[in-house]
Amino acid sequence: MGSALLERLKKGDSVDLRWIRICDDMAKTIAEFLRDDRTITALNLGSNLFGAEGSRAIARSLCENQTLESLDLGWNGIGVEGTRAIARSLCENQTLTALNFASNDIGVEGVRAIGKSLCENQTLKTLHLDHNRIGAE
Repeated sequence: MGSALLERLKKGDSVDLRWIRICDDMAKTIAEFLRDDRTITALNLGSNLFGAEGSRAIARSLCENQTLESLDLGWNGIGVEGTRAIARSLCENQTLTALNFASNDIGVEGVRAIGKSLCENQTLKTLHLDHNRIGAE
């Protein structure tokens, strides 16, 4: 699956990898590719199987990637720790304008981490946090 995954990443500027059972190891492969990629502007990783570990790898790549504008991470098992990593990367990333973080069980702590990062991020315009058991806090 690794080489097939890389081939799909090389197919254009908008890459849809929804529903293909991406695990943490595969998310790491995607993250390595994204670090130096200069073509992908939209990446959909929604509805897969990776969690905090894969999210941390993606977060590291977001600090270096200079072309990705839209990232869909919705409906994965990212949780609070993965959310914190993505939030930290938002402080450095200068290209991401849209982020879908729906249904990742991030809770109030995750929302706070993202909120704090938005104080430094000047590019993110669209953020989806629905279905995260955020509550009324």
